[in-house]
Amino acid sequence: MDAPPNFLDSIFDNGVVLWVARGLLISAALVLAVGGLYLVLSVLARIRNREWLRRAGPFEVSGLSVEEFERQADYWRGVAFMRGSEVVEANSALDETGDLIERLYDRLAGRL
Repeated sequence: MDAPPNFLDSIFDNGVVLWVARGLLISAALVLAVGGLYLVLSVLARIRNREWLRRAGPFEVSGLSVEEFERQADYWRGVAFMRGSEVVEANSALDETGDLIERLYDRLAGRL
């Protein structure tokens, strides 16, 4: 007992309607593929140009703040580099002090 054909069965029984529906699906898939490709290429281009996200919805970071953070990062990078040489000098002075203490201890041990 097959049910009698309804409205949709009679519409999709037509070959032209099937070809139009298939064409519509293919064109929608093509539009989505092109849109996805554009999105990926756009993100890659922004990353390559070092354009970072500065606005998301109601929140926005001003360009001045970003520049200030970059300036501070450069400053602290320079300070760390300068302090690195001081640490090397302090380590060598500490080694010399350790050697001096060992020699004094050996002299004191030799007298006792």
